[in-house]
Amino acid sequence: MAERRLLHKTKLADFKNWLCSDGWRIEDTKGYYEVLRARKGKRLFILYKRLDRGDHYSVMEKDVGVIRAFIRDSKEANNGYAWHISNLVIYDKPKELSEFHKRCNDIYGCGAMPPLTRPPQNWCYVEESEVKNDL
Repeated sequence: MAERRLLHKTKLADFKNWLCSDGWRIEDTKGYYEVLRARKGKRLFILYKRLDRGDHYSVMEKDVGVIRAFIRDSKEANNGYAWHISNLVIYDKPKELSEFHKRCNDIYGCGAMPPLTRPPQNWCYVEESEVKNDL
């Protein structure tokens, strides 16, 4: 048994539909650990529960290609799953680091907030302020 975490449990119904549309025939499972059993011609595919009860199912090494084909086809149909940037603004001139500040929710003022010393990371949210400082 290979330790493969390729198919998330939430994708099982989509994967079954994809198998059927690809010519696979769904069969009854055998044993406690089998989640899905399918056959295409003489080729047998079995999807297993994981021993650690993680969020993904496991397959044998010979069946990894079937899962990868499903993932590839799903990405092509849905343009992939990734971060989405809405209202993207591209500036002609890069902003100076001094133009950014940390958000402060302190009712006594934010004078003690240290200045930024590095640009925001990719996981940080950057919001455009309505207030324009003419310093």
